[in-house]
Amino acid sequence: MPMLPSGRHIALNREPFQDLLDDAQSVAKVHRLIGIHEKPDIYPFTDVLWLVPDDQATPEQFDAVFLDGSLPRPPGLTPVRSGYRISQFDEFSAAWSSEDKTAFWDFIHGRADHLFDEALQLAIAAQQRLRADAVGAARLMILWWDAGVHPAQESPPAVEGELPVWDTYDMLAALGQMLESLNMIEVQETLLDDRMRLAALWSVYAHELAPLRGWPGLSIPPRQAAQKARHERWLDAMDESSRSTLHRQCVYECVTLWDHLGDHLSYVFPDPARIIELVVVSADANEVFDR
Repeated sequence: MPMLPSGRHIALNREPFQDLLDDAQSVAKVHRLIGIHEKPDIYPFTDVLWLVPDDQATPEQFDAVFLDGSLPRPPGLTPVRSGYRISQFDEFSAAWSSEDKTAFWDFIHGRADHLFDEALQLAIAAQQRLRADAVGAARLMILWWDAGVHPAQESPPAVEGELPVWDTYDMLAALGQMLESLNMIEVQETLLDDRMRLAALWSVYAHELAPLRGWPGLSIPPRQAAQKARHERWLDAMDESSRSTLHRQCVYECVTLWDHLGDHLSYVFPDPARIIELVVVSADANEVFDR
């Protein structure tokens, strides 16, 4: 909590960042956590406080206490919320001198730097947990963000790694496993219709692509099964129009299964779900959603 050259005292409060970590699974907040990749990304979640003389603070402000671990405030001063986050620096410092502005950033990049190092480590750890554990709408929001199609995004995000690619082979492998799995359990109502429709689709294309019969089984991951089929170029036996039709039909089946199974998709069928969920957040799925 430095004193700037003008005599102005400031401090920082990380409560908004902690609130973000605590409520990371919220559909309204998940993208905010996933979007943190470097220390300046913490600035929108860090409050700026003014330290004012005790006699200028209201009783409510005077009773406010710092978070555990905060440095003791200078005698006679009370922390008051400024209503600004660090990311709003240009707004709250508009009337400051150049010396105060420089001193502020010297503090952020110097004495306070370890706070942002720590916050970034916490954010990355929380992102890893979220990607592993998130279900339902929160998981879908993560996929949308990674695909660059989340409503909060104006441009593709800068993220480590790339979104896994998929194609018709991957969809066929995922849907083949779904069909075999659904044939092994008792299903009712909507899922019964899904199974019958998927079985009919499989039967039609198995006449044209003999390797589809009995493929891919449940003993290997669908990605691995798809890679084998891709290497052997199974779909080359079809003309371009038939391949395009097959692709669209597979997209429809993926979206429909995702819609009907909800959270149970990733719970009960985790391997095919990884591919199906990528299809659902792709541009290819827009045609299905627009129907």
